[in-house]
Amino acid sequence: MNQADEARKQVQNIFSANAGYFNTAMTENMILEQQLLADIKEALVKKNFTAFFQPIYDTQKRLCAMEALGRWKKNDTVVMPDTFVPIMEKYGMIQKLDFQILEKALFFL
Repeated sequence: MNQADEARKQVQNIFSANAGYFNTAMTENMILEQQLLADIKEALVKKNFTAFFQPIYDTQKRLCAMEALGRWKKNDTVVMPDTFVPIMEKYGMIQKLDFQILEKALFFL
């Protein structure tokens, strides 16, 4: 991604203007995003995403379903989806996550 384009996007998001500048924080954010993207790709290959099951109850407080929530197990921690889902959506990888979570959920049936 080129630096001028990144500056333009930031300015448009904030001010809807046509000029801006590129700063070191933008560079750091780009580097972090690219590292996270590489980590996500590796996690998909290694199948490090897993399903956590959330119970769903009806109005009479009876269990009626279970929802499979995607979580990323990384270095003995669980990464929450607000960290990785936006990146996966941005780079067109969200379906790979969906299929991996579906596969793990079906395993438990």
